[in-house]
Amino acid sequence: MFSVYNLEYFGDNLRKIRKNNRLTQKQVKNISGINEETLRRIENGLVIPKYETLKILSHVYKENLLHILNESMKQNQISIFYNQFDNLINCYNLEDIKTAMCKLENTLSDFTSLNSLEPTDIAQLKAFVSCTSKYFNNNTNIKVLIQSLESSIKLSLINFDLANFSKYNYNSLEIRCLLLIGLLLIKDKNILKSLEVLKFCLTYLINQNVKSLDSKKVLIKLYFNISYNYHIIDNHYEALKYANIGIQYSLSQHLIYCLSHLYFRKGIAEMYSDIKTFKTSLIKSIELFLIQDDIESAKLYYKVLLSQYKIDLDSSISYSDILK
Repeated sequence: MFSVYNLEYFGDNLRKIRKNNRLTQKQVKNISGINEETLRRIENGLVIPKYETLKILSHVYKENLLHILNESMKQNQISIFYNQFDNLINCYNLEDIKTAMCKLENTLSDFTSLNSLEPTDIAQLKAFVSCTSKYFNNNTNIKVLIQSLESSIKLSLINFDLANFSKYNYNSLEIRCLLLIGLLLIKDKNILKSLEVLKFCLTYLINQNVKSLDSKKVLIKLYFNISYNYHIIDNHYEALKYANIGIQYSLSQHLIYCLSHLYFRKGIAEMYSDIKTFKTSLIKSIELFLIQDDIESAKLYYKVLLSQYKIDLDSSISYSDILK
């Protein structure tokens, strides 16, 4: 199960209400008798406010704060779902995908049994979980799945049209549906449309100032996929640009996730751009796989370098011995 309230969401709303009433925390204290430290802790999402405190503040602010606290419970449940979905799309191996999918389905079951979300929210979440599970099935018809995701977005954005996707305002669930469409468009070999969609999702998430670990990983995965898309269409300048931004972001967040893939994209883009140090990036890529004990990926990428690009990494490490 999950913790009940999104206290950060509640505290932010409480602060906005106080400021809209043009009150300082000291003025609220003088009116209500609630000390400033208590107000500060509530507004910073550090404590669950007592019922009596909510009653007094509701009278001061002329707002039903119990309703806002209940809304924060819904926001908390939804954010848990987003984090679990973000974790799912960050997975690379089948066992991790199965585990993440199971968690996602269990959380959805909890939502339904608690009856705390709107029926439309539940319907959209169910449609989304169904589409997500099919995304990882190699036998799925890609075009049909994209249509299913479009239909799930239309549950809340009735007039949604993928051809004009950029004209809509999205909530956090809808943007994740759109992100999944962007990834599917790569499989459908519609690279230019995929680029449009993924760059739109990237901008959205950057503007949201994402804080959770899983959401940060989604950002990194977007940088990688955008770089890869540019590689496919032979735009190596942009491929290198997005690989570098992704690497810089990963390092700034102290995350190793996807870093090996980004260094690989960086190295290949540097090779095509006649940057002489390209092998340094490729060596970092292979070594990062090895550091994470991901021998299979290290073997795969090493063989791709040899067979597809005719690149032999002349480093101090004998990869041919390690990656037999």
